[in-house]
Amino acid sequence: MPTDPLDTRLEAVARLLALFRMERIVYVVVTLLSLAILFYCAVRLIQQPDSDMTIVVSIFAGSGGILYTTGRLLKMWSDALHLLCNQPPERDGGDHA
Repeated sequence: MPTDPLDTRLEAVARLLALFRMERIVYVVVTLLSLAILFYCAVRLIQQPDSDMTIVVSIFAGSGGILYTTGRLLKMWSDALHLLCNQPPERDGGDHA
């Protein structure tokens, strides 16, 4: 049983990372799929510059997937660092007035 507060916080972060391992894997997989969509769209636009709107919409879908999953991963790591530094994590919303 660790007695050092830093060791206790490190163990808590390790437990949290282990608990959310599957969620992190899903985020990475979605990010890779979104990247594949973006590369496919880029190749299609190079091959056929006068493509239909489907390719343009796919670009937005791919970049949106990357944006969302990267944001969630960064939030997860930010919360882990706040726990490690013994600070309460910032909340996503609420009254700021």
